Parts: sequence; C-alpha cells; structure tokens
Amino acid sequence: DLHKEYRRQRQMCIRDRPHALPDDDPYRVTLRKLWKKMVEKDWRTTTKALYLLHALSRSTPTKNARALSRTLKSMVGDADPKSGKKYFSRRELVALREADDADGRAALVDAYAGFVLRRALLFAGRFEDVSPPSKKKTAAAPEACDADGDAATLKRAQNALLVADHALQFVAVALDDGDPRRAHLVVVSCLELVVADLVEAWGAAGASLGPL
Repeated sequence: DLHKEYRRQRQMCIRDRPHALPDDDPYRVTLRKLWKKMVEKDWRTTTKALYLLHALSRSTPTKNARALSRTLKSMVGDADPKSGKKYFSRRELVALREADDADGRAALVDAYAGFVLRRALLFAGRFEDVSPPSKKKTAAAPEACDADGDAATLKRAQNALLVADHALQFVAVALDDGDPRRAHLVVVSCLELVVADLVEAWGAAGASLGPL
C-alpha cells in the first residue's frame, strides 16, 4: 500500500539530519531503498518508488524535506556499489524501461522520473522556498534596491516554472491513452500529486514574480 509505505518512510526522515552522512543516516538509507526499487524491471515498482520520493518531498515538514533534498543532491552522480548504476539517474531509468517495455510504459516512467527528480532537487515541501519574503514595516525607512534578492527571487520563480513544465509533460503522457483499462491506480495516484504540485508551483511563481 503506497500510503502505508509513505508513512513508514516519513518516520525514518522525521528526525534532523546530522552534519555528517554515515551509512546509517536516515535520509541516505531511505533514498538508497527507494533507488533499489526504482531500478527493478516492473514499471509499477519503479513508479511506486518515485511516488514515495514525490510524497516525501511534498509532505514532509519543510526542515526535513530540505535535508532530504540536500542528501539527494549529494548522492546524484555517485555510483551504487551493488548495481554500478549512478544514483537517481534518469538516463539509467529510461534505459532500463526501453530495454523491457512490454507494457508500453517507458514514456510514462520517463516523464514522471523527470518531474519527481527535478522537483526533489530544486524544492522542499510545498514550494515554500519560492514564496515572496514577508514585508516588514519600518518607520520611515527608505526603500533600497536589493539586486541580489531580486535575482534570487527570479531564479526561484524560474525553477518553479521549470517544475510546472515537467508536471505538464507528465500529465500529457499520463492522459495520452484512449484505453481506460490502462488507467492504473498507481498512475492515478501519481497524477493526483502532480496536479496539486502544478497548481501550487504556478501560484508560487506568480506570487514571487508579482513584487518584481
């Protein structure tokens, strides 16, 4: 059950991430387990593992989600000692699906992996990082142009739009199937989260760009 597994993985991530990254670091352990499932041959197992990473990135408290994102960034590019494949490589997942795509789900897995990995690397939680800074009232304080702050805000907004674009790509692939019998429950669950993220990413980007 996806929701039970998500709750179990979330409990592993709930404590603060230590400064060092030992082998028993809860975030690294969780990500290794998810990657192990992602590279299995069954597209459903791969998609479920991506879903769990998506749910953790989206619904874990922001502080813990940021720690999960930092750990993910530190693992990208490193090779899994058991399989020799690079951790969280979209290319590896696509190659695996194309080699054995009897169910015709390679494009779906590719699009979802592109979205989930991009989202998890760029944002934590529900796009709090892209929200505009709160306005502080100061007595007769002259307005100053914060070029660095504006540039950072613009970059975050661009990242949010990039994530939204990946979300749209997945939605297009997931809905591009005229046979309703192929509407697998796993795909429906993924669509539910992706659409929610699409709405929030678009809104966050707009809220951030408004003051600029």
